[in-house]
Amino acid sequence: MATSRDLPPITNFGSLFIKNQFCTKIPLPPKEPILVGKVAIITGSNSGLGLESAKQFLQAGLSHLVMAVRSLERGKEAASKLRLINPKATIDVWALDMESYPSVHAFSQRCQSELSKIDIVILNAGLTSIKFETTASTGHEKTIQVNYLSTMLLALF
Repeated sequence: MATSRDLPPITNFGSLFIKNQFCTKIPLPPKEPILVGKVAIITGSNSGLGLESAKQFLQAGLSHLVMAVRSLERGKEAASKLRLINPKATIDVWALDMESYPSVHAFSQRCQSELSKIDIVILNAGLTSIKFETTASTGHEKTIQVNYLSTMLLALF
């Protein structure tokens, strides 16, 4: 069996690159609603990638969106804008503070008690910090707790 060392060099790399990058047709998503009847939870969905994910899902006909946000006020503001995209969808804004394990647990309990099913979950909440800070209740570094530990805890619940 030949190894990559034994293969001759590609002489037409430039044209292959141009063809693959600029001439390849990308299949577009279907125009008809494909998420009708589905329930999605998106953490950190009041801004950034979470908000854009919510927009895309609602454009695809999502029936029920649960926005898990730290600030209910900013979440409700974002939800009012999202309702313009798909007025038929149910959009709930629930509090979730990833710095607090009890908040993560309470959120998961609420999901289990109020939602009959969950089809899609995007665990998008996160933060960046230049300085080292610990969470008073746990002693964990704040960025690690929010971006990793609480996210894994929520996934396990």
